[in-house]
Amino acid sequence: MHTAIADALRDSLATPNQWLRMVFQPQYALDDSRRLIGTEALVRWRHPRLGEVSPAEFIPIAEMTNLIVDLDRFVYRRIVALIQAWQACTLNFPPISINISPLSFCIPGFIDGLIQSVESAGIPHHSLIVEITERALLEINPVSLARMESMKQAGIKISVDDFGIGYSSFSYVKHRIPSEIKIDKSFISGIGRTYEDEAIIRSIITLGDSLRLKVIAEGIETQCQLDWLRTLGCQFGQGYLLAFPLEFEDYTRLLSNHPFVEN
Repeated sequence: MHTAIADALRDSLATPNQWLRMVFQPQYALDDSRRLIGTEALVRWRHPRLGEVSPAEFIPIAEMTNLIVDLDRFVYRRIVALIQAWQACTLNFPPISINISPLSFCIPGFIDGLIQSVESAGIPHHSLIVEITERALLEINPVSLARMESMKQAGIKISVDDFGIGYSSFSYVKHRIPSEIKIDKSFISGIGRTYEDEAIIRSIITLGDSLRLKVIAEGIETQCQLDWLRTLGCQFGQGYLLAFPLEFEDYTRLLSNHPFVEN
């Protein structure tokens, strides 16, 4: 089955605009304003024979077969093109976060290609945020780290996803490599049930506040979780309680009806 999915994904990457698409999960301020502050772009795959394939199924296979590099390249090129479309319509949009695999950071020219794509399109560098998982951040070598620094110097922000689930990379946080950290949804689901999860969330929020990092809570699904996070001072979040991932047309309509206002 893995081989069949890998072969189908390889074919889909040859004609990416036909079967691969992006959806957008809005991120909001958790105060009473419910202000739109960002969006995470997520890749989806609908194959004519396999149907809708879950990212939980095809992303690991893409990583095992190194197809993840081509997939990551599709993602950033597609997002750059969509940002251009919003600009052409004079829509105000928040920063868009994309997930990049650590394998892609190891490919010579990948980060340079990303930066060049942004510059050639004439879009603001700060309109793009690159997310990398905490575990992946720990595994990055000095060469890849230098590439991350060049990306940051170009004005593209870096976010640490799934923060707290690995051996926290405090050295990278200390040296201001990321501009934001995202609390993993596994901890959010423990709110009201597990003291340990709540203690970890408190620590992450305190760390972010102390280092002036934006902290975003992922996977908010209940009013209890939202109320607890607000009480603790967590300012930003995303999850099904706030908004489901939206197709491009629906997200564009959201931007038209509720324009992004930079704080």
